[in-house]
Amino acid sequence: MLSYISETNQFLKLVDKNVKITLRLHSEDYLWSMQERIKEVNENSNFDKTPDFKNMLNKCSIFVTNYLGTTLLESLAINKPTICFINFNFFSFSDAALPYINMLKETKILHDSADSAAGHLNNIYTNLSSWWQDNKTQKARLDFINIYAKTEKNWKNKWTEELDSNYDRKK
Repeated sequence: MLSYISETNQFLKLVDKNVKITLRLHSEDYLWSMQERIKEVNENSNFDKTPDFKNMLNKCSIFVTNYLGTTLLESLAINKPTICFINFNFFSFSDAALPYINMLKETKILHDSADSAAGHLNNIYTNLSSWWQDNKTQKARLDFINIYAKTEKNWKNKWTEELDSNYDRKK
């Protein structure tokens, strides 16, 4: 957890002052005093307290996260410009996932450090769409979400079909 806080503070230190950042912390602090620790280093930090993540996501121009989880998947699924930075020492990826992870890295959606993510944000902030709408960036996003964040209007039918087919195979 300390490296998570340290990486967050490092990112905030390196982002240009003209970049407006609102932080959204996990709803449960688990006695880590995250907000206070971040404010010690970045006293002007602004924190989002909106209970509805999707509403917040729709309002922001770019979503930056340092956690490989549902919020990342949701932002990519709705085609929100997204940057994620993680410490690759804490993650292991299956051989099947590596091509998708590498595509996200190559298109600068996924970064292996706060420094790299902040540098990229500084470079693209005034023209997000040129990076985000680039064919390679969109292909990486679409390829990734088609495997890991599939969204379909008739998802209930798809789930039912899949569960039924698995049930039928076990008979």
